[in-house]
Amino acid sequence: MLMELCDGSRSWSDVVASLGKRWPVDTVTAFMSRLVMEAVLVEAGELWARWSEVAQLPQQHATVATEAKIAALPARAQSRLLPGEGLWAEAVRSRKNALAVTLDKRESFRTFTDEALSQEALCSILWAAHGVTRAPATAGVPWHRTSGSGGNMHSARWFVAVLRALPLEAHGGTALPPGVYEARFHQLGGVSLKRVPGHAQDAWRCLRDPRVLRYASALLLPVYDIAIPAQKYGNRATLFALIEAGQCLQNAQLMATSLGAASVLRGDTSAEETLALAGLDRRGAACWVPVPGMVVGARPSVDQRARQAADDHLRVSRSMQAPGSGGFAFAAFAPAPQLAGSGRAASAPEAMTKAEAEAWERLGWATPSRVFEARVTELESPLQPQHIVAYSPRQYASGGFAFKPFVARRAYLWGEALDTESGRSHAVLADCLHALDSLPSKHRRYAYTNASTSGVAAGIRFEDALMRATLELIERDAFVCSWLTGAAPACVEPDSLPREAQRRIAGLRSEGLDITVLDLANAWCPVLAVFGQSHSLPFTAITAAAAFSPEHALRKALDEAEGRFGHARHFPAAQPGDNAMRAIERYYRDARTYRRSDFFAQAALSTRFRSVGRGCAHNWDALQSRLRAEGLRLYAADITPQGAAADQGRTPLHIVRAFVPGLVPIWFHRGTQPQGMPKFNRSASARGGRPGGHFFHPFT
Repeated sequence: MLMELCDGSRSWSDVVASLGKRWPVDTVTAFMSRLVMEAVLVEAGELWARWSEVAQLPQQHATVATEAKIAALPARAQSRLLPGEGLWAEAVRSRKNALAVTLDKRESFRTFTDEALSQEALCSILWAAHGVTRAPATAGVPWHRTSGSGGNMHSARWFVAVLRALPLEAHGGTALPPGVYEARFHQLGGVSLKRVPGHAQDAWRCLRDPRVLRYASALLLPVYDIAIPAQKYGNRATLFALIEAGQCLQNAQLMATSLGAASVLRGDTSAEETLALAGLDRRGAACWVPVPGMVVGARPSVDQRARQAADDHLRVSRSMQAPGSGGFAFAAFAPAPQLAGSGRAASAPEAMTKAEAEAWERLGWATPSRVFEARVTELESPLQPQHIVAYSPRQYASGGFAFKPFVARRAYLWGEALDTESGRSHAVLADCLHALDSLPSKHRRYAYTNASTSGVAAGIRFEDALMRATLELIERDAFVCSWLTGAAPACVEPDSLPREAQRRIAGLRSEGLDITVLDLANAWCPVLAVFGQSHSLPFTAITAAAAFSPEHALRKALDEAEGRFGHARHFPAAQPGDNAMRAIERYYRDARTYRRSDFFAQAALSTRFRSVGRGCAHNWDALQSRLRAEGLRLYAADITPQGAAADQGRTPLHIVRAFVPGLVPIWFHRGTQPQGMPKFNRSASARGGRPGGHFFHPFT
């Protein structure tokens, strides 16, 4: 009956009256009001207003044109301009008019210098957006504002995420700390900022691409309650809100320009994240509509702007996280070739830098630029590929094995790696350096191996990148050698873990992910693994990390576990035909096979966290000395692609692949475990029987 009456032709009172003939009017009114709060019912005259959030991010959308076509679209507007000069006032033409001067200087800035605006500048920009200008000129108008509003209702509220401490210029006052504020406008002009609950860093969740916030001072977020003007204007209230927002933001940008500040309007605001930052609730009577926002900051230098403009290789987005995990997660994408990196951290800028760095690692791996063709007999001192990775005669003899034995008389592609101790250059097989798909097809036909990204790392300095790459090799070696034994490593007793780790693990368990922390003890540095399993999804994953302190190793391993679980919670399992990494994911998200690796977490032994890493190297110099003492040489290959940088192009990156011949490399394709390596066979022999058994591990 309700559905029949609510057909858009009857008013609220008509529907209540009709239903009131059968049920009590108060009950009908309460029921219908509840349906309105749940967005099931809406007044026809307010339909656009109530559903305007469909135009907000995130939303389903498709890019119609290619990137090349999109880049050419502004030329259409340029082509409509007429040559020469048209008619305008002399004061405007000569720039003697103050507004003309400001308009002449107005431009969008997508980066800022690493300094703060003053509180006075921020409040002046906000005043220009929506402040009071003067006393009333006519009866019935209590004030005049800097912008017009339909029916003079001014239903906007302005929230500000202050991203860095803002100094107070007047009288040496106290700096305004980072935080979330609401702008309060005064009857005699000016603005004060009222602190509201929330964290300034959550502004990084409000933009689809938040890199512009890296050096910014503040993000301005206007939010309109269109339920108020909708009482008079109905659906037009949404249109009026957008018009008003455009006026306000233009005023704000012009004021920023006149003050020598920099700004940019952003239309990629996420509706739900903006409302969460502002502490506003959609369930009340108000109908909140976030509109485009504005980022403000100190004016950048010419060089800083040039670096940002050139930093156009990657696209970014927010990444899915495990519920309750906290912190930030971002993904960075390279459109060609299609590669992605992810980063997680408690700090938003750090998480973004990690995502960009990992994307550049994958680009270095997938874009060989310094390779040459030669036979091994033509090289002075090549690294023998069998020392990096080796397969057994049984594997080569099996049908369908992906790789071919190394043949000395055959011409291969090679790159260069340096012996870090002697500084001597050695040729290294390109198959061991780069993704096999990135090499020419004629070389792929007789591929010796297919290098993964294990042992590839980014760093601000070459030595930093080499250190991270080496730690990753040690982490993977520790895991596979433990996995090959078929027995569980020692479990780290949960009550001995650092408090922060216990809190994170408790949060994951509350969401259905069982966690076991394992000590992958080795003689070089602390290595910890996290075994995570959810029976409700189903889902199993193993992550690990090596570091110079157990605390750092555990943090990194938990970061990876949270990311894996978050992805599994939000995305379906991979489908047949996907790449090897996705095949592993599919296997360990299948109800029939997700428990095949349970042995790894069924530890017979336990240890206290304070015992992890005892006797290991706890700095980079000590680790290198340990490796040399055991006869293991460390080689470094520079695979930095052109343009590699983070932080809007201001932090150049080095991408390095490390080699430690003798360590066991990890494998991700079924049947491609390096059974020709002595250490592999020593580890596998501990489980009895021939090597090869169940080696489809859940480590990715």
